[in-house]
Amino acid sequence: MTTGEKQSALDALAFMIGRWVGVRSHDAIEETWTRVSRDVMMGMYCWSSPGGVQLFEFLTIEQSASGVMLSLRAFGPHGLMPRQAGRPVRWLLVRSRDDEAVFEGQEDGRLARITYRRTHRDRLYTSLEREADGRMEIFPAQHRAAPLEAPSPATPTAPDR
Repeated sequence: MTTGEKQSALDALAFMIGRWVGVRSHDAIEETWTRVSRDVMMGMYCWSSPGGVQLFEFLTIEQSASGVMLSLRAFGPHGLMPRQAGRPVRWLLVRSRDDEAVFEGQEDGRLARITYRRTHRDRLYTSLEREADGRMEIFPAQHRAAPLEAPSPATPTAPDR
C-alpha cells in the first residue's frame, strides 16, 4: 500500500487467499481464494465423493455500500441448485479479527453463518452453521494449504500404426 492509500476492508481477509484442501467423511473438499482487486476477492469450492462431484460454488467477497458481502452461486451435478433459481445467496461480514471472518445471512428464511479461521500457517478451518428445527446445525471442515499448480495430465501417445 502506498502512502496516502486508504486501507481496504478486504485486507483483513488476506489470510483466506490460497488453495485449501481437505477431507470430510471420505469426501474431498477444496476451496480456492484469490484477490482480484483492492475490493474484490473471488473463490471456488468443490465437494466431491467417490461417486462424483456433489457441489460446486462460485463465490465473491466485495466491499459494498452495506458492508463486506460474500455472494455465492451453488451448482450440483445437474446445474444450478434449485434454491438459487433467482439471485445469488448473500452473506454480510459481521465479525473480522486476526485470522478470522464470520459472515451471516439467510438460507431458506433461516439464519446461517459461515466462519473462516486460519488456525496455523498452513491450516484453515471453515464451518457452515444453519438454523434447523430451533437449533444450529454445524458443518465444520479442516483444510490444509496446497500448491495452486495442478499436475499435468499424462501426455497422450500417438496410436500405433
